[in-house]
Amino acid sequence: MSSDRTPAVSVIVPAYNEEAGIERSLRMLLQNSHTGELDVIVVCNGCTDGTAEVARSIGYPVRVIETPIPSKTRAMNLGDEAAMTYPRVYLDADVLLRVEALRAVITPLASGDVEASAPRMRFEASGSPWSVRAFHDVWSALPQVDAGLGGRGVYALSAAGHARFGTFPDIIGDDLFVDWTFPHDRRAVVDAYSVVQAEPSLRQLIERKARIAAGRLELIERGNRPQSTSGSRSLMHAIRRRPGILPKVPVFVLVTLEARRRGRRRLIAGGSPAWEPLR
Repeated sequence: MSSDRTPAVSVIVPAYNEEAGIERSLRMLLQNSHTGELDVIVVCNGCTDGTAEVARSIGYPVRVIETPIPSKTRAMNLGDEAAMTYPRVYLDADVLLRVEALRAVITPLASGDVEASAPRMRFEASGSPWSVRAFHDVWSALPQVDAGLGGRGVYALSAAGHARFGTFPDIIGDDLFVDWTFPHDRRAVVDAYSVVQAEPSLRQLIERKARIAAGRLELIERGNRPQSTSGSRSLMHAIRRRPGILPKVPVFVLVTLEARRRGRRRLIAGGSPAWEPLR
């Protein structure tokens, strides 16, 4: 089945060895969507598994592009070149997003005043140890996380928003880059939810946060600056808002410090542009 009309939104899904989970993500996105509503481009970058074959098996409206270069931002640029319309939604391949949530995310962009938007997030952590759940409970309570565009595995840009930078630079942290690009009066966080899979082990949590820390340092070295800081004042604000997280704060602090140490070391050694899925 296909449609000749212009889709309402293009969804770009960069994927790196996501054979195990991409079918679930795509089918959830497409469930209850209207014919001709979505233009979905899966960009397999550096994949050595069956991600492309699984994505192709979904059929319309999913298209698949393959590149041997394992870079998320380059994959997103390839998706942009192939995309049919605006707004554009950039969706991590392991993140679950229903079409109803996608519609809510792109709605503010129609006004022209908002150029970037994202949903709120929920963590799927039933298979994760207490330490991982504790970290995310504290992290999600931080004010800059609640108001930011990053960490949700999905964000949307209008044509004007995309024009602010043109193409994604070859960096580690695309969502941080987007979050730092848009002033607060040009972005929105809507009351819809993406579902992000929490890490299955503390080691994998630290590794993922180290990659994020490396991405943050990389952006700062390039001259970008965050619009908010994530220091002790932010943590105290989170505790005042949600006193129940206090016993979990030591886990959050230790993971954060170790991730920053590893992130700096990783950046010095040369950070990988690939975004490895959790296993």
